[in-house]
Amino acid sequence: MKRIILFILILILLFLSLINKIESFTNEHYTNIFETTIFDNKTIFLIANNPNISEKTIKFLDNYKYDNESLVVRFRNDPKKLVTKVCKNRTDMMIYRAILSYENNYKLIGFHGLTPNNNNIKYNVLTYTIKNIDNNILNKKQFDLINNIKDVKAKEKIKNLKYNKYLMFTQWFDNKEHTTGFSTLYNIIHKTKFKKIYLVGYSIVTDNCEKKIINTWHNIKKECNHFKDIDKSIKDKIEILL
Repeated sequence: MKRIILFILILILLFLSLINKIESFTNEHYTNIFETTIFDNKTIFLIANNPNISEKTIKFLDNYKYDNESLVVRFRNDPKKLVTKVCKNRTDMMIYRAILSYENNYKLIGFHGLTPNNNNIKYNVLTYTIKNIDNNILNKKQFDLINNIKDVKAKEKIKNLKYNKYLMFTQWFDNKEHTTGFSTLYNIIHKTKFKKIYLVGYSIVTDNCEKKIINTWHNIKKECNHFKDIDKSIKDKIEILL
């Protein structure tokens, strides 16, 4: 009889533990960074993960007088380690691209480069999307990211991050998701009051758009053409550094 009671108590404790774990994943609402004023009146440096940056560009960035109105943005935890030579040792914002399972209805299973060790970075941004995401989601100021991730390990990893986290949504062109770099540029252009943008290593928006690739995931050709057609008043505030 005592064993039966003990067994029931253990089951109850396990059940309560499971309930607590489920509840720990609720109410994780992240702020959409493009629904804030963080980019307003800023000079923004978007650093593509492109190792082929010219010495001329590196010299310009070395001599630039950065201040509180400068915003240096990197992607995927800087896999090319450009922080050592491009806008040396300055990162104000890191954007982590969502890892989607394309074979499983674009299920979100994690984030490229996500690390618990970026406490020194002011803005850490997680991307989120679903296929052909609509404006009802894109324009949300806050979003419950945790409850829209199916993978429990990914949820736990995010929960364990100690720094403040923001969110950005990535849009789509013709059933192809925007690249993270282009989606960031797209959102800044269309949703913020930025002062100036330097596109560092952004080769995707240069040269002949018709030669840009369209692959399983992205339509680089459409991204290039979209940039080419941006209103002149906006484009005058954007400079490409290769």
